[in-house]
Amino acid sequence: MKKFLSLTIFIFSLGFLNAQTPDPYEPEMIKAFADDLFQNGFWEEAESEYKRYLFTYDNAGTDTEVIFTLATIYHTKKNLDGALWLNNNFASAAPVEISEKLFINASGLAFLQRDKELFKNITDKARDDYSPMVKLMIPLSVSLLDKNLPLATELLNTLSMEFKIFLPAANYAKSIKTKSPGLALTLSLFLPGSGKWYTGSFTGFATDFLTVGVFTAGAIYTGIKSEWKDWRPYVFGTCALVFYISDVYGSYKSAQRYNETQYRILCEYVDRVYEEIF
Repeated sequence: MKKFLSLTIFIFSLGFLNAQTPDPYEPEMIKAFADDLFQNGFWEEAESEYKRYLFTYDNAGTDTEVIFTLATIYHTKKNLDGALWLNNNFASAAPVEISEKLFINASGLAFLQRDKELFKNITDKARDDYSPMVKLMIPLSVSLLDKNLPLATELLNTLSMEFKIFLPAANYAKSIKTKSPGLALTLSLFLPGSGKWYTGSFTGFATDFLTVGVFTAGAIYTGIKSEWKDWRPYVFGTCALVFYISDVYGSYKSAQRYNETQYRILCEYVDRVYEEIF
């Protein structure tokens, strides 16, 4: 009898203790665990726990705190796939403030990768209730991805009048002076190296002008001296022609690289805007 009573008390005690112990798979426990991981810098582990929380429990997808924390992780890690997953699955149902942040995160990372098609796919799903600034960021970004600098400059001027955050980009856009690859090529046809001088490289001009000039002079000098019966003028002449053609093509590419650099710097200004408004 005593053994039976003792066993009964033991079983009830275990049941009581088990009832007092929180279930580690309860939503609150998973979220608390994920929060602790996030705060201590274990972001990859925290991401896994937050996703488990969102996928496993009903109505967890409405937890804007968790959604925004995940967005912060993806934003900091420049994880475009994660940002797209959040935007595609939670932006439409989230409050506009959170939805807009998810949209900015995904579209900003797509713009950072200069992926025009992906950017357009994301922005096609933009909500009508986003702020005017965010909605104007779409045509601005598309114009830059299309390398339409005149339109981008016009949009930046419009944005900077209302939103000071765009002022540095607008000022830089106004200062851009693009170079014509065709003009650079034409200049070098008449004067070797001048196309590179036109694009801002005096060193390139001096190097190409002297190189072509020296080989041309060598061809003429040895040709006259040998009455064009020696091999040297033809070797010098061939070298001069090769360097001349190389300079003409190089001048054309130099103008393209100059324009690409201006475009890249302007895009980096817009990258900073995406970073600041997230």
